[in-house]
Amino acid sequence: MNKRISTLSAVIVVLLTSTACSSTPPCLSGDCNADAAISKAVKHQLALIAILPEDQVTVQSVDHIVYLSGLVDTERDLIDAGQRAAGVPGVKKVVNNLALSR
Repeated sequence: MNKRISTLSAVIVVLLTSTACSSTPPCLSGDCNADAAISKAVKHQLALIAILPEDQVTVQSVDHIVYLSGLVDTERDLIDAGQRAAGVPGVKKVVNNLALSR
């Protein structure tokens, strides 16, 4: 019995530690496939802004909330990225953590 409790405690600690280090929360809704589709659609929309380097902007969707992070060159790019992400069907909210590179 004590060994089971110790094992369970160790698993809980590992899970809490791994999620605490993440910048976005884990998918809780069970609709993670929809979140993957939303992320893909947002990335497509951002690709239409040719001046946004794909390797400098990260898109994650969790429970239909889109998290944008990375660097952009202008404030206009920052605003456009947020607006395009918000316009994707299924997006409930956009957390725009983009920053200016200069």
